[in-house]
Amino acid sequence: MDAREAEDYIYSSYAEAAAGLKYSGRDSSKRHPELTEGIIRSLSGTPALCVTGSKGKGSVSVMISEALRSEMSVGLMTSPHLVRFTERIRADGAEIPGDDLAHCVETLKPAFDRIQAGLDGGRYISPMGIQTAAALMWFRERGTDFNVLECGKGAQYDDVNNAIHTRAVINTVFAEHTRELGADAEEIAMDKCHVITADTRTAWTAPQTEKVLGILAERADRMGAELKIWGEDFSSEDAKVSESGTEFSVTVGGEGLGRFRVPLLGAFQARNCALALAAAHDILRHFDRDRIESILSSVSWPGRMDLISRDPAIIMDNCINRASCSEVRSVLRELGISGATAVIGIPDDKDFLGVAQEMAPVCRRIVLTSSDNPHYRFTDMQTSALAAAGIESERIPGSAAALASAAADGHPVVILGTTSVISEIQALREKGMLAHIIGGID
Repeated sequence: MDAREAEDYIYSSYAEAAAGLKYSGRDSSKRHPELTEGIIRSLSGTPALCVTGSKGKGSVSVMISEALRSEMSVGLMTSPHLVRFTERIRADGAEIPGDDLAHCVETLKPAFDRIQAGLDGGRYISPMGIQTAAALMWFRERGTDFNVLECGKGAQYDDVNNAIHTRAVINTVFAEHTRELGADAEEIAMDKCHVITADTRTAWTAPQTEKVLGILAERADRMGAELKIWGEDFSSEDAKVSESGTEFSVTVGGEGLGRFRVPLLGAFQARNCALALAAAHDILRHFDRDRIESILSSVSWPGRMDLISRDPAIIMDNCINRASCSEVRSVLRELGISGATAVIGIPDDKDFLGVAQEMAPVCRRIVLTSSDNPHYRFTDMQTSALAAAGIESERIPGSAAALASAAADGHPVVILGTTSVISEIQALREKGMLAHIIGGID
């Protein structure tokens, strides 16, 4: 088995069942984390933390892992990836080699094959379940001291949550993935609160609405876990955003930890970092503030409010719903960017209209685009829907062509889209091809 075959196997059970699945169904009706529970728990000997929330899970996961690396060896699993599947699994900052991924999946394959042989009625082994098992096996072989695991969309029906974790982090919960998780933030919180399990001793939560916080507090109390709350137990203050990143102060447990800077854009990244530092402060035996500050000053998380060019200013973000647009607009305002062109690459069945409605008042031009991913539909119905809402737009298929058109007049550009669109731009960036598309990148 090679790396490509390993990736194919991770998705094989889902692919076999996909034709019979109800795409619009809730996770509760189509996902079966109990199938992988035994395997994942058997690989869960290393202390771990799981991260959930509606946005910013990956950023927080990366920041926690980087802070912990000041003292220990750390495994990190995130999703989705932008360019390579191996981006999802890292140890001490390094991606899992393709040969190691193949080795872990091939070793686990007989156990998963036995489960697969007993499935019927459209049930399938979640790709996240096989991925999590492979990640935990590799972390064990690497001898990591602590593992940070980012959940997928939810928690209750998410195989990642099968991993034994004594700590949990919940970023802000809002209405997203409503088709799979619930109709509103409160219903979604009822799913995500399950990241606090019977094994969890401590959980940290970002700012939440009163109702969502109540749901999390009730779950923590029921599971016997301590819940540490933004604004009471930790916080960030005085965030200042510039093209080079975000600078802010952090307080944890009443102790001022001083100023930190991350090369990530947005005051919300200050909140993400405070959430990460609150967890790290509890986990580490010795919190070396200066060393952690130095490590975080070079943290990277491509495709998330990512300034990929300064002249013209071009920002890309994996934003696919109305609720996330407030952060995008805030960053544009903080950087003094106005009159931008919004390139929106969101499939027909996602919230392309909500994103366009939020961005139209602050953008001079709306360009709708698409990715080459055959699993997503990007059609002319989007321009019709925007026109019906009173928004003028144009459709330019292909993310590279849309970016070239948007950047041609020299105005700022903000690229908002599903992972497949962002990954195409990131792939061009890694190949050094953006300069040819936008006419020069500094």
